Amino acid sequence: MSNQDSISIKDAMKLGNQAIAQGKNDEAMRYFEAVLRRHPENTDALAAIKSINPNSLFRHDLKELNESFKKGEFRQVEMRCKMLLDRFPDVTELYELLAASLASQQNMAEAIPLFIKVANENPFKATAHYNLGNAYKDTAQYDKAIVAYAEAIKYNPNHVGTLFNMSNLYRVIGQLDNALNCLKNLEKIKPNNAHVTLNLAGLYKDKGDFETAIKYFDIFIKMGPGFPGAYHDKALCLLQLDQKEEAQKLIEKSIEIEPRFSDAYINLANIFQEQGNYEEAIDNYKKGINLNPATSMAHNNLGNAYRETGQFNNAVKAFESSLIINPDRLETLHNAANTYGEKSNFPKAIEMFERALGVLPNGPVSLSNLAIMHHIMGNEDKTSEMLGLLTDDLLKSIENEPRKWQYCYVYRNLLNKLYDLNKDIKRKSDDKADKIYVMGPSLTLANRGHTVTKDGKDYISEVKWMAGIKAFHLASNAHAKYKSSVKSHLAEIPKGSEIIFNIGTIDTRVNDGITVAAKKMKKPVVDVAKETAEGYFDFTYAAALEAGLKPIHCGVAAPLTTLDVDGSAEAIEAILEFNRVIKEKSEEKGILYIDVHKITVTKDGIADGSMHIDPYHLIPSAINQAINS
Repeated sequence: MSNQDSISIKDAMKLGNQAIAQGKNDEAMRYFEAVLRRHPENTDALAAIKSINPNSLFRHDLKELNESFKKGEFRQVEMRCKMLLDRFPDVTELYELLAASLASQQNMAEAIPLFIKVANENPFKATAHYNLGNAYKDTAQYDKAIVAYAEAIKYNPNHVGTLFNMSNLYRVIGQLDNALNCLKNLEKIKPNNAHVTLNLAGLYKDKGDFETAIKYFDIFIKMGPGFPGAYHDKALCLLQLDQKEEAQKLIEKSIEIEPRFSDAYINLANIFQEQGNYEEAIDNYKKGINLNPATSMAHNNLGNAYRETGQFNNAVKAFESSLIINPDRLETLHNAANTYGEKSNFPKAIEMFERALGVLPNGPVSLSNLAIMHHIMGNEDKTSEMLGLLTDDLLKSIENEPRKWQYCYVYRNLLNKLYDLNKDIKRKSDDKADKIYVMGPSLTLANRGHTVTKDGKDYISEVKWMAGIKAFHLASNAHAKYKSSVKSHLAEIPKGSEIIFNIGTIDTRVNDGITVAAKKMKKPVVDVAKETAEGYFDFTYAAALEAGLKPIHCGVAAPLTTLDVDGSAEAIEAILEFNRVIKEKSEEKGILYIDVHKITVTKDGIADGSMHIDPYHLIPSAINQAINS
């Protein structure tokens, strides 16, 4: 530290003025410059310097300003430049430094006009246009940034900074081919450069050219920078090429290098979830979320893992956390709604589907589910309103998503037919009436509110609907989601009530369920039907008793098909064996078996349609007729 820097501001000013009086201008300058180094805005020191040397830059010149800028002393550089420009308004370097210091302080309103001035006064200087391009990019004025970068490249085709930033900007705005051109030029200028190689790998990944991306990731990894993102992103490319085992190893390698790599934990969890290894998935989602709690999709995926393991309360919490971060994520709103439905909390499910409609007005999936749930709740006017919105044109909007389209189409048609069937029938809605409960997939919806007469006593049917549930789900050791959903629904039913399990029709369709499984397993249809029926009965019977309920089992109706349809013979065989097992086990336990098959079957083993609404659903009175036939 110089002597001038060590004395007080007051003494430095006093000594500087004394030096001026003695004609010692160089000594005076040192005192005044020392003041400005500590207090760049000291107007007395500036005025004194100006009085000594009004026509040129003083000794503390541009070199020192550049050094201060490199140190990050942006405010000091700004003030010094402004003071110097007051005396030397024609020095372009001062404008350039002032603009850069303002930009570094995010004061783009003042910086951009200065960058423009510098570029206009130095039209052939690539750096001037480069700096202007950066300022435009930082303020999201992308079109202007590209023009400025293009000017820089025109005057210096090998300007590395411009090519990098221009490539990144093109990538941001989705012009991937232009971004690639910039990077390929950089590759020629800087061959074997790790940064260029990694950017090329990432760009090919964005373009969907995963094989080329992998080649560049491999080149980068061989350079030895030990960057965990390279292993992780290469793994994402491998996943796209269905090379899951190798992808998993690479993601685990990226975590080994960087144990706080949140995205790696989340993508590893995604792999475990796809494998059906839900416990490992949950563990890794939680690790990723702990490192980065603000990831909406991670909370959503954690909710899905909890849901698959039947942990519905934890699933709902995860979905709610996702929606706090992103309230308009449609997928999460649907997931939360479906989970509430699986918990038998239909009012809350309705609330979530209505929120989804706020995000996507007239969304077919939301409308279909709202129609179903209002039907279950007995809100016929609301059901009719939702169905009226599900027009053919609206359903056409999801024709390219076959599963969604089929779901919405089937339920819309079913509920419309039920509405027509029910409008002339006065159904009982007395909450005090004795009730009998019916549990199962879509075919149970026909029973809601209808009378079932059993042992000379009338009951009102109340349904416990679960989308897509199969006997197979309840027969196997997996599918905890469906088993937990059954138990959640059963827990909502008053103890001592009777519950009719009406599940199995999906399993015994032509070319579906049991018939397809038998082909895959290379086992006889009757064996698969027997195993499915036994496991399904044992689970539902035990679950009902555990909930304090009286179980009743309903058989499967004869198929509404024709004998020349491929798979019809196998379906008939599967139904007969499935029903035989359910009937036999019901008789062993001394419980009622409802034989809907006998009221629907013809001599050919198929149905004639008189008891059907459509190929898969029976008329509302079918169960009552079967009980009392």
